[in-house]
Amino acid sequence: MAEEIDIDTLGEQVDFKIEKEDWGTYILSDGTKLMARVILRDAIRRGEDAHGISLAYSVMVPVRVVAQDDVKSHMKGKPLKIGPVPLDKEHGWEEVEIVKTERPAISHYIIDSYRVTIKLEIISVIRTLKYKDPGGNPLYNVRWNTTLKISKLRR
Repeated sequence: MAEEIDIDTLGEQVDFKIEKEDWGTYILSDGTKLMARVILRDAIRRGEDAHGISLAYSVMVPVRVVAQDDVKSHMKGKPLKIGPVPLDKEHGWEEVEIVKTERPAISHYIIDSYRVTIKLEIISVIRTLKYKDPGGNPLYNVRWNTTLKISKLRR
């Protein structure tokens, strides 16, 4: 059972200004290019100390897949799948290595007198060749994490 959280004690929801939300580019061992972006959805001020503000935050991460032509040609005749596919061996999921980060996805926001930087880290990627997406690509699933940096703006 999920723990209930009293939203009144969590902190104060704060407004933020988008400074920059750049796409990151990641190359996989099968030649596929993943483009991802980290987008701040909400920020809650938990407090403030000598380090600056303390935030609880939530993000979303859209991922765009651009597979090589030879990978796409392998997908011809495969069923189109929209919606979730269980992440198990039965559905053909296999790990794909991340061979290069061309540019990491990093976003910048302004909250009060602070710059908040959120960096996306791609931890692992799996794919299945049993189904394709509307672009004709295999289905990929990305496990990710974010790091948060808060710095005082210099005025």
